[in-house]
Amino acid sequence: MEESWLAEFVEHRSEQAFARLVDRHINLVYSAALRQVKDRCVAEDVTQAVFIALSRKARTLRMESSIASWLLATTRYIALDALKARSRRQRHERKAAEMAHQTRQPPSETPWTEMAPYLDAALASLNSQDRRAITLRYFEQMSLKEVAEATGVSMDAARQRVHRATERLRAFFGRSGVDVPASAIGQAILQHAVHSAPAGLVGAAASAALSAKPSAAAALAHRFLSMSKGKVLLMTLSKTKLAAAFAAVLLLSGGAVVGYRSLKSDAPRTVVIAPEPRIDNPVEANWREKFNETYGLADGQIVKQVLPPLIPERQEFWAGEQGGNSFKLPDNAAMVVSWDGQRAKWLQLAGGQMNLSFVIRFGAKVNPWQIDNSIPWQTPYPGDWVVRKGATTEQVMDAIAQIVSQKLNRPVKFEKRNMIVDTIVARGVYHFVPLPGNPDNGVVELVAGKDPASLTPSTRSVAISELFDVVQDIEGRKVFDETTSGNLKIKARDHAVYSSGVLLTQNISTQTSIRFDHQPREMEMWCMSDRGSSK
Repeated sequence: MEESWLAEFVEHRSEQAFARLVDRHINLVYSAALRQVKDRCVAEDVTQAVFIALSRKARTLRMESSIASWLLATTRYIALDALKARSRRQRHERKAAEMAHQTRQPPSETPWTEMAPYLDAALASLNSQDRRAITLRYFEQMSLKEVAEATGVSMDAARQRVHRATERLRAFFGRSGVDVPASAIGQAILQHAVHSAPAGLVGAAASAALSAKPSAAAALAHRFLSMSKGKVLLMTLSKTKLAAAFAAVLLLSGGAVVGYRSLKSDAPRTVVIAPEPRIDNPVEANWREKFNETYGLADGQIVKQVLPPLIPERQEFWAGEQGGNSFKLPDNAAMVVSWDGQRAKWLQLAGGQMNLSFVIRFGAKVNPWQIDNSIPWQTPYPGDWVVRKGATTEQVMDAIAQIVSQKLNRPVKFEKRNMIVDTIVARGVYHFVPLPGNPDNGVVELVAGKDPASLTPSTRSVAISELFDVVQDIEGRKVFDETTSGNLKIKARDHAVYSSGVLLTQNISTQTSIRFDHQPREMEMWCMSDRGSSK
């Protein structure tokens, strides 16, 4: 039903259809907002901002598997932004005592009282499939049979997925110091997580979303939409494709792309080396001196976070790194660069606000599937980051942990542990089968969504194992190759952007006849714990 309302709104801008969507989900969104900001006024602003975002991104959400799951994730981002703004303005202090009294639960509700402050962070730590299962089962209050039908799996698979997601929530709570049994989590969410929004908020939210009038909610939504347009793409691009791909991202409506990993080129990659500073060029010497002053590392310093507002000289640096032929850096772009003691070198560009996952991935050279959920990897860490060239992964991770400790106001450390985690095992023997409507030409199409007009898919010769690398990056899990085809060379056509990791993996499996099975296995993971803790 809600999919038809969304389609009607997208196609005809039906205010009635959008109002029905708001009415359907207002309690879910408001409850999540209030749980996080603990202020009814701010929660109402966040709620309106979420539905403003929904109205702006409705066209891309027509492919979204669960509107409720998307709304919960969006509420999380906007609520965090609202909390930051509130801490700067300090304009709601007088309501703190009142809200503490209003949100206090009776003693008999201890599990929920302990869970509630961490619930939304715990949900954000789940992968999309697990978060959707929890949302449908407990927030949407569906039966296991309905969850199975909504997700297109068997009842046993739905039961297992809900159980797995619940266990991951329990583990997250445990790391946060909340000892709650897995059996109590679902019941607590069912009973307490969603309650009625204030009277009149449905109309206010729908009106705010469909109007262009400035408001606190509109400002929150604008910040979220500006961030999410770039944040959705993790760019691991060859430098020769970067400008075109980045331009394509900026043209996409936010949220349509979840990740990107370009395949390796057949030929050796051409790297453009920026010219050494020319002392006889006063203009270059001037901007580079200012840039190095800001981005240079002190003796013994391993990592630096360069906070906004970012200096204009970074545009000159970027142009120099690209041989003088580059696009202008958007305001929301962020970089990871290395420092060799004398000058900086660009490592990676984030299309939107920097988060901890991006810093760890490209600064410490840690794969995303090696980062445990105990590390708040989705937390924004804005600005550019500088990493000392030649530093070991352990040195960089220790330095990042010090910065995280300052943000969390408690000493934490990152360490490697052997853990049982959900992995993907590739099995079978390669046999090409074209996607429906495609020619039987032996070319594997890496596609899950509509190609942006600014990018032309490229066909390259790759090893089967490189397709596993793509699955690994998109799914965020280690892929173990148990096929006999890993070294086999095939042709693959890279469509550059993937709107759905699940669909991409399914398409690869269909065309290669190799199946990808989820299986728990032991592997080394980077985890976070309090410094001095033996956990």
